[in-house]
This record gives sequence, structure tokens and C-alpha cells, in this order.
Amino acid sequence: MSFTVLIPARLASTRLPNKPLADLEGRPMIVRVAQRAAQSGASQVVVASDSQEVLAACAAHGVQAVLTARTMSQAATAWPRPASSWAWTGRMWWSMCKVTSR
Repeated sequence: MSFTVLIPARLASTRLPNKPLADLEGRPMIVRVAQRAAQSGASQVVVASDSQEVLAACAAHGVQAVLTARTMSQAATAWPRPASSWAWTGRMWWSMCKVTSR
């Protein structure tokens, strides 16, 4: 079965501001999450963010990313709605990733 992983990435966290861009061993956290998600066998991994900074970090590391509207203030409402530049086919499976540390 083919599936797509869409990873929400907002910079507005109150507990850890700019968390998606936090440096983890030389790479932004969001890049590390996307790279791990790619190991799942997904046909596509896409980061969805309302921040140009996150999109730039992803682009610098070859990770696909789409811009979401800033009006979607919570990841729970933002993640299933990428910008119009990425078309919803009505036949994709969505999955969220959670980062945990060891």
C-alpha cells in the first residue's frame, strides 16, 4: 500500500520556541524527523509549515515542504490542509510523526 506522511511544523510553540529548527547534531529537528519518516517506506514525506524559515531549512536538506496558512494556529487543524500548491487527490493516507528522545 502506498502512503504519504505529512509532518506539521509550527514555530509558535510556547514551551520550546522554534522547536522545528532546533539543531540536532548539525541538522534541524524537522529535517531529522522527515528523514526518519522516509525510512518508513512512505511513497512521499512532506513537511507542512506556516514558516518560510522551516521551508528554507527543508529545502536546504532536500526535504519536500509546503506552506500552510498562518491562520491555522494549531497543528491539529493545520496538518491536513497544505497550501493549494500541493493537490489533494482524495486517495492519500495521512500520518503524523511524533519525535521522542532516547
